[in-house]
Amino acid sequence: MTKRTITVVGSGQAVGEPDVARADLGVRAVRRTVGEALERANQAAAEIIEACRTFEVAAVDVQTHRLMIQPQYDHRNGRNTVTGYEASNMVSVTCRDLGRLGELLAATVAAAGDDAVINGLQFSVDDPAELRAAAREAAWADAKSRAAQLAELANATLGSALAIDEVPSGGAVPRGKAVRMEAAFASDVPIEAGSESIAVTLTVTFSIG
Repeated sequence: MTKRTITVVGSGQAVGEPDVARADLGVRAVRRTVGEALERANQAAAEIIEACRTFEVAAVDVQTHRLMIQPQYDHRNGRNTVTGYEASNMVSVTCRDLGRLGELLAATVAAAGDDAVINGLQFSVDDPAELRAAAREAAWADAKSRAAQLAELANATLGSALAIDEVPSGGAVPRGKAVRMEAAFASDVPIEAGSESIAVTLTVTFSIG
């Protein structure tokens, strides 16, 4: 006799506060010669790194990830005339003290001066394992509730789980929470730190009697 089963899909979600910010920042210097542009970019990058050390950012949380030099052209009169050179030195910085994030960004911008660049800022939970476990528990409860309802509708008794499959989910979804940079900028700049929303989906097969 074929064993009777019910297969359901349960979903769960858990939300947590970010505890880490990763900033992509650095310097883009345009000067008359390659040497001048590179010298300025290197100097500003060193000052940015030193500013990070002032805020006790660990060495492993500061990484140079892009160094580029390219000519600048004047395209007038149908000619490509080199007018100077652009040197970029970009650094990825991980800040683990969000309470001082605004100060840190302001200090790095001040260190690089008018050549400063901030390409992006991303917030996350450094270790999402606990958050994912909570989402998984919610998904299990949802699956069991669905199966129990279906079993009742079918005048059957819900048995044990025979198979459980966790469907891979996407990354965390940001949710709104404002953080402000300090007054070292011309004015306070609101930053959406957000929160981490992790989703888990389970496909569960139960026996029924």
